[in-house]
Amino acid sequence: MSTVDNVINQLAIELANKTVNGAYDKAERDEALAELQQVKDERDEALRNLENIKLGFEGMNKILQSDEQLKNLYEEVKARQIEKG
Repeated sequence: MSTVDNVINQLAIELANKTVNGAYDKAERDEALAELQQVKDERDEALRNLENIKLGFEGMNKILQSDEQLKNLYEEVKARQIEKG
């Protein structure tokens, strides 16, 4: 094999290796992006759930604040729960 053939062969091998490595890198990046999107979606869902919980507590608090007897009863039950530990 001549020197030119060896050079061409080496260039072909290097090009093939770089192409394969590039494909692996792209596949890994795409997988990481998909995982990141999944984490973001899960975070957004958790934030929505948290907002719903917050709204529920705010609603209960308004009810307690609007009725003094109910508020007192709540405080009494709360105190008993604290005593129980």
